[in-house]
Amino acid sequence: METEHAEVEKSQLLNHIIRLGMLKADGKLEDILDLTVEDVLRRRLETVVHNLGLANTAKQARIFIVHGHIAMNGRKINAPGYMVKTGEEQTIGFYPGSPMEKIMKEPTKPTAAEEKND
Repeated sequence: METEHAEVEKSQLLNHIIRLGMLKADGKLEDILDLTVEDVLRRRLETVVHNLGLANTAKQARIFIVHGHIAMNGRKINAPGYMVKTGEEQTIGFYPGSPMEKIMKEPTKPTAAEEKND
């Protein structure tokens, strides 16, 4: 026998997991049991920054975030473990005026070994 309070809590949990982008909108409560550690890690800010191409590696993404080069909606965010919600990915970028924005957009010069292969 389920109480009204239990139903409210189930609904809140499911909506939270869906908002975080770990489940699809039509997900069910039972689907939460199928989530893996990787599903959670994919929603961390440092992983999203790396996947968006703002950093070359996850480690570099973490450094950019901690040093204040990354912004969400134009506001600095310095927590690499921040869980990015669905729809927030489009608002992530370099903090206005960050020197990293210019550096990361510059084309890289090929190394001597790469030039030899061409």
